[in-house]
Amino acid sequence: MTTVREETLPDDLCAIVRDAAAALPPGGHQLRQVAPRRQAQRRRTMTLSMALAGVTALAAAVTVPLVLRPAPEPDRAATPAGVPAQRMFVTGPGDGLAMGIGKPPERGGESAAVRIPGGVVEITDSEPVVHNNPDLNMMLDNVVGLPDGRLVAFGAWDRSGGATRPDGTAVMDMRNTLVVVDKEGTTQAKRDLGASNGTMRMAGVTSDAAYILRGDRLVRHELATGAEQDVPAASRIRGYLGQGWELKAVGGGRAILEKGKDDGTYVKVVNLDGSGGDSAEVRACSATCHRISLTRLSPDGRRIAYAYPTGQAGTRLVVTDLTTGREVVGRDLGGIVQFGGLGVMGWADDSTLRLGEVVPPEKAGLYDLKDVLRVEAVTV
Repeated sequence: MTTVREETLPDDLCAIVRDAAAALPPGGHQLRQVAPRRQAQRRRTMTLSMALAGVTALAAAVTVPLVLRPAPEPDRAATPAGVPAQRMFVTGPGDGLAMGIGKPPERGGESAAVRIPGGVVEITDSEPVVHNNPDLNMMLDNVVGLPDGRLVAFGAWDRSGGATRPDGTAVMDMRNTLVVVDKEGTTQAKRDLGASNGTMRMAGVTSDAAYILRGDRLVRHELATGAEQDVPAASRIRGYLGQGWELKAVGGGRAILEKGKDDGTYVKVVNLDGSGGDSAEVRACSATCHRISLTRLSPDGRRIAYAYPTGQAGTRLVVTDLTTGREVVGRDLGGIVQFGGLGVMGWADDSTLRLGEVVPPEKAGLYDLKDVLRVEAVTV
């Protein structure tokens, strides 16, 4: 998750907010739904992932070979043939509400509204699929779909059950919660991981474990039993966190850390098992890259992909090879990948990215997600 810093919001972001407001269809019945939905959201989530629009173009990655042993083989045992290694999800506001998208001036500058079903919505190559499990309701922080059909969700859950004080003020007991849902949609596990105070998050998931950052401790949480233990490289990672590095992702037996500097955002790779030397620093993108929420690490841990809006109703995609430090993909896409502050991108395999793009329609109006969604595959 990316935390929005306290600074002046860019004009482009302000314009997107205005477009979103203008795009909502008329009708008082929709406005009446806003308050209860907002109240439920405040109860069940502490923060909202939001992408910053109008960021600058990515700088070319410097060619610095990394001192890094080969990555461990990724976990492929539970990956059926033809199923993407990483599945794509968005979360919608539900019936009666819509999210606005704007068109660039050369296309008339009009706005449209897109209706996204409520709850967790999976983006597939055919059409969006809604996962209806109450334990996933408002779990917006992080939802990961495993290739075997299971879902793993991490987020803030209000344990108070909707209690209120005599004056009507909500009584909230926000707890970090991990939920595992099987491929039939039944909850396998729902675990309280501790008070939700902003110091815990899920950094990655494999077929048998979730990697949880507890403050400055990276632990391996077994999905089957809930048992936790520090990863072998925990102390090394803690040292980097103390130097201002941020844990960005875990996968392929590696932890990826990022640090913003004056001339760009740098990446460092640490092997989770503590073996081998840590990588040299490599500049992966421009200084604003660390503020982009849409980042995906390839299943084998060798490549990292970034996607961000260009401000022209399009998206810039950059992929950096973490072994060589080279930028292997740098191209503009036609649709909006970061839609409504939610990123839709995932690796189908080690060399193929899938992106769910919302393409602004030619005419203003109200549209269903499936009517403006395009899934594009990019080979690295």
